[in-house]
Amino acid sequence: RMRKTAESALRIACLLSVAAVIAGCETPASSDAPSQAPFTYEEVDRAAAGRVAIGDIDGDGRNDIALHTWTEGIAWYRYPDWERREIVSDIAKGGDEIQLADIDRDGDLDLVGVWETNSDIYWYENPGSSAGAPAASWKITLVGKGGKELKDLSVIDLDGDGRLDTVSRHHDAIKIHFQESPDDWVQRTIDITEREGMAVGDLDSDGDADIVLNGYWLEHPADPRGDPWVRHDIDSLWFEMQGGGWRDNGARVVIADLDADGREDVVLSASERRNEDWPIAWYRQTPAQDGTISWEQSVVGYLPNAHTLQVADFDLDGDLDVLACRLRDSDFLPAYIFYNENGEWRRVQILEGGCYSGKVGDIDDDGDMDFISSRTWADPPVYILRNTRRSPDQTGDLKMKRVQLDVLPERAMFVEPGDIDGDGALDLVAGEAWWRNPGTPEGEWKPTRFGAPLNSAIAVRDFDQDGDLDVLGTQGRGAEANHRFAWAQNDGQGGFEVFTNVDSPGAGDFLQGRAIADFGSGTEVILSWHAGGGGLHALRVPADPANGVWTARKLSPTTQDEDLSAGDIDRDGDTDLLLGTIWLRNEAPGWTAFKIGEVSEGLPDRNSLADIDLDGDLDAVVSLENGREVYWFEAPPDPTAPWAQHSVAVVDGQGFSMDVADMDGDGDTDILVGEHRGREDNRVLLLENRDKGRAWTVLEIDRGSKDIIDHHNGTQAVDIDGDGDPDVVSIGWYNPKLWLYENRS
Repeated sequence: RMRKTAESALRIACLLSVAAVIAGCETPASSDAPSQAPFTYEEVDRAAAGRVAIGDIDGDGRNDIALHTWTEGIAWYRYPDWERREIVSDIAKGGDEIQLADIDRDGDLDLVGVWETNSDIYWYENPGSSAGAPAASWKITLVGKGGKELKDLSVIDLDGDGRLDTVSRHHDAIKIHFQESPDDWVQRTIDITEREGMAVGDLDSDGDADIVLNGYWLEHPADPRGDPWVRHDIDSLWFEMQGGGWRDNGARVVIADLDADGREDVVLSASERRNEDWPIAWYRQTPAQDGTISWEQSVVGYLPNAHTLQVADFDLDGDLDVLACRLRDSDFLPAYIFYNENGEWRRVQILEGGCYSGKVGDIDDDGDMDFISSRTWADPPVYILRNTRRSPDQTGDLKMKRVQLDVLPERAMFVEPGDIDGDGALDLVAGEAWWRNPGTPEGEWKPTRFGAPLNSAIAVRDFDQDGDLDVLGTQGRGAEANHRFAWAQNDGQGGFEVFTNVDSPGAGDFLQGRAIADFGSGTEVILSWHAGGGGLHALRVPADPANGVWTARKLSPTTQDEDLSAGDIDRDGDTDLLLGTIWLRNEAPGWTAFKIGEVSEGLPDRNSLADIDLDGDLDAVVSLENGREVYWFEAPPDPTAPWAQHSVAVVDGQGFSMDVADMDGDGDTDILVGEHRGREDNRVLLLENRDKGRAWTVLEIDRGSKDIIDHHNGTQAVDIDGDGDPDVVSIGWYNPKLWLYENRS
């Protein structure tokens, strides 16, 4: 249970004081004079210790804490009362890491770690809806043998087959276990020098995950199961240390883009080395013209035995800070945050008393990063340093609750709302089915299939003009290449008859954009293919959609292969098209292309038209694939001239989901972004318009493990519960699920 002892309260009071002396405590001579550090100390379990992991174990939308103790089993603590629930009671000593991840892809977080030995890797299956029951049974399955003690562990889809694999370091070997199924794993061993320290991430920005160790990295090959993992050195300081033992030569490793240049950097600390002058080092990636990578070292600070090393934006100023904590070999065991101030580092002490393999996460869902740890591997307590820069009740006027409505049978290209059954409530359409609104977001949303061969819905409209909503889609399943179409005619109550009297426009793989309007010759559906479509195509809806033929034509050779938005951009009374950084002027029967601007990295992905600056014309909002910026482009009086570019925010997980709406009810247009490629988590962000597009505030609506949730062509604003404020619906690509965020403001 959460408790605060007098000793702990006194210790934290000393640290949080601006004065040098409070309540009889002295500021340690070896530390900078501590400035106001907005963290409060809270105990989770005063009798337990071990390695921790953070995640939503019971599926209630709030982060819980998992703990692997030294001798007393594995347990988890349920937010917010921290009631302890056992996972397994018999456990071997040792093992420095556990992870939470959805191994079996059933929508909940399982646990990965050791069990009967301190080296072999197992996964523990979350019992799902019964996870909150005190005696719920977690099935244990062997992943693979480790050999020596587990030191580092990562869970990631290493071979790109959609299944999570494990990468673990066991002193002098990397063990990769490729998942064939949750019960069947294939092992690969990479021999290395005896050390500790590992992180896994896309270091060279080529789309796959590399393995970073103490001072060098292993490059992901074309075939990660069979080809060599080529070694590249970063700094020999970390693998040629004097001392000989693994304790003297171990490291903690973090991959993070500290300078926000779009390239991943590496941060290293000595995990159990005693030298007082040993650095916490930041290695900035500097690509050479020949394609190789070199590294520029900067010292963040100095701390021996820094067995905890985490990177996050603790002060919410938009850049990444570094947290490090000393484990042992001293009477003074501080935790510091090194605040990033334009490349200079300001050290602030936030704790004295030690930490062991601590983790950072938003434990109270208030949008700032908290810290969870125990004192050592065997010394209690388990505690939280709660970041108080934001209170759980002061995250802005917008409060959302995430609800998982369903697990999709396959990927859906789009999600759309509409009153399908004519009962006055908005239902949801995605992929091969529609979900009936039960009247409350947390009710049972039951899917109903449209019927073969309509397998991937792209548009919901009253195509036959009979007063109910019909559905247009492709015959392909998920993301398979398919340019054959079908449409489903609604009987007014959600029953459908499927027709295939639709031409096949283009030759693309799957659709990424569509726009529906009367562009001058009746209702047309404009189509943008992800690849291979050969331009933009149009389907003309016949006067009698059931008996006529939906004819196809090539609208324009110009395409950006992604989203489409329709609106009167040039204010001449007809409907134009936005493709991203290009717009098409409607000059029926032809179209003329104009460029509005450029993006600094990546490619335009999602786009919207909205009057951001409230001047009466349509501006463009653009988010990126393989780029992190979100832009709005200001429409000039002559929209054929270049548009002024404005940066709204940097979104680490990229902009594959975006929408615009007045989310805060203040009369201007805000921007919603859902992350698709976050490092560890994917977020839903509100980019709040503060001054007609001249200032923006970034608010975090939601954060979830990338193994549980991502957003692809999702995060669409809609008042799903009819209470007058916008909710959000979303879908994922890596995690094909249907999500609803209920606005509880």
